Amino acid sequence: MNNYKRLLQIKKYALANDLFFQEIYFDMVKQSNHHHFRKNSLIKTPQGKESLFFLNQGLVIGTKDKSVKGDWTYLIHSEEVFGDYQEIVGAMMPTLNWFALSDIELISISCETFKNALIPHPAYFKKITSHLYKLEFERLETFAEINKRGLPDKLRLLETRNPDLIIESKFKDLAKYIGVSRQHLYRELMNKNYFPSR
Repeated sequence: MNNYKRLLQIKKYALANDLFFQEIYFDMVKQSNHHHFRKNSLIKTPQGKESLFFLNQGLVIGTKDKSVKGDWTYLIHSEEVFGDYQEIVGAMMPTLNWFALSDIELISISCETFKNALIPHPAYFKKITSHLYKLEFERLETFAEINKRGLPDKLRLLETRNPDLIIESKFKDLAKYIGVSRQHLYRELMNKNYFPSR
């Protein structure tokens, strides 16, 4: 994917979430960095600072473990924001390691750069931090709800809250994320005749 398309994805995301702000968009994207990571790579910026990531293509997992083999807290699909942005939100968040689940492309900006660009615009800064906080809360809530439910209800929940995650994930990865075996997931899908829930 070329840089033009990747930056257009960010603009599309911002517009869809009522976050587009013409005055700083172009300055911020000029200060962003474009990255490619291979499957199973740990996602880190060369600067090693807290960063905000926008996933252009592929799948990313967030885990407290040191490899993709551990338990997954988050499964992130393309055109989503993720990262270690406690500095922006101003709240405690889970400290996670981020791994590429497939070959991925993403854009990063350091939280410090992002925050400094927003400070002169307090109303917009508040809107962005509220969005990131809500995003984090919804992901944690979904993770907690998934862990409480049986498989049919796990699928129903994701079909409602995050159908793109099901669409973009391989079934083996989806099974690991929701905490069931791949065989169990396949059996359930066969029972449903591969139809989404009513």
